[in-house]
Amino acid sequence: MTGKALQWHHAYIANRYNIFPLWPEYVAAISERFSELYDDPLSELVSLKPGSDPIDVYLEKFDCAMNRLTLAAGHALSIFLTNMNQHLALHVRQFNVTTVPAAARIAKLHELSLQHTLVKTSRTSINYSQKQNFSPFNKNQNQAPTYTAPAFNTKPLLPNTQHKRLTFEEMLERKCKGVCMFCEEPFTPGYQLKHKRSQILYLEADQGDISENDDEEEPAACIELENQDDKIPTISVHALNGFPTYNCM
Repeated sequence: MTGKALQWHHAYIANRYNIFPLWPEYVAAISERFSELYDDPLSELVSLKPGSDPIDVYLEKFDCAMNRLTLAAGHALSIFLTNMNQHLALHVRQFNVTTVPAAARIAKLHELSLQHTLVKTSRTSINYSQKQNFSPFNKNQNQAPTYTAPAFNTKPLLPNTQHKRLTFEEMLERKCKGVCMFCEEPFTPGYQLKHKRSQILYLEADQGDISENDDEEEPAACIELENQDDKIPTISVHALNGFPTYNCM
């Protein structure tokens, strides 16, 4: 022994009047002196969390903490599954395991399957940042050309001159002054209006009148033919036989 342990040994023997104790008693005394002031193995086991460690690392830490105390297999399994990731714990509970090593084995297999699935999906993922970089180019390329409609001339072809309507008193006043009714120039017998407008008259005939005239002409033609038939000379059979009438025919 060296240091504090040697000093404690001399003090311990001196207090016992140089009588050496039994070995188990000596171990208990030295452990009580140099052990930690607060040591609770069960609390350490219950508070053990895997965190981001894989299952094999978590199992090693759990075994180290469990070896410091005596615990039933069912209690140890319950603590092991409670502190584990709940997704893995629910998957392990489906197999009704009874020991900690069996639970760790199933959890490790499921953990590897999840890692394989994540790697497979990451390879087939799309790089959205690259797609966003090329999106403005695609928008400009697919954009339809804008069409500007030509400006139409909305002005009328002929000037729209509106003449003021004169009252009866104004017409009499213009007549007395000898002024034109439509302008301020004097009205003479040979006066030509500068504002005279040309007018076109359009006459539309009704189709019904034409058809009625055609129907009236047809009976007239039939009457003329009948009159012509009456003028043709005919020989009567009654006259040849000497009968005055045609009742004996």
